[in-house]
Amino acid sequence: MAESEGRLADLLMLSYEPMLAWNLGGAIEFWNAGAERLYGFASDEAVGRISHALLRTKFPIAFTELLSRLRDECHWSGELRHTCKDGREIIVDSRMQLLADDTVLEVNRDVTEVKALVTRQRTLAQDLSAAAAKFEAVFNQSGIFAGIMDLQGRLREVNDLAVDRCGYTREQVLDRPFSETPWWRGSGEMKARIRFATDQAASGRVFREELRY
Repeated sequence: MAESEGRLADLLMLSYEPMLAWNLGGAIEFWNAGAERLYGFASDEAVGRISHALLRTKFPIAFTELLSRLRDECHWSGELRHTCKDGREIIVDSRMQLLADDTVLEVNRDVTEVKALVTRQRTLAQDLSAAAAKFEAVFNQSGIFAGIMDLQGRLREVNDLAVDRCGYTREQVLDRPFSETPWWRGSGEMKARIRFATDQAASGRVFREELRY
């Protein structure tokens, strides 16, 4: 039995994942190489210490409630905030299992960068949404006719003034070549100029001219 436990401890020590084991009083009994790499504490610095005191753990629930869930369900998982030896606070995805000898095996995965990326993406999305709302407000409240085309010259959006003032509806002008919209009907010359203008714009050049519509 002792030999089997020793082999298991050797395997856990070799695991790349940060692993630690602690008793229900919180005292660390096992600390593998993965935990050393992640937290910066050597095994002899960690074993015997209270895990949540050593790592200054911030739990999403009270520690007493976590212990109660472990006793009732034998496992718990969630995000914890730990402080490394160098003072960095990291976020870990933690899985805990209560073993038969009332030892808690804790396996952690550092998700700090992932969480930061998600936060940046959420902030970017919020910024883009705010910018889009401002653009839409300016776009529709502008005193000029304004529209948006794709690179093929199809009209994808148009402001309120461009349709309301001329008596058209969006259904009559959107998703069709700008040169074929009713603003230019009856004039082959104007249609040709619009086709030329859309080609200019698609190539990144500015087209500016007074046209009749």
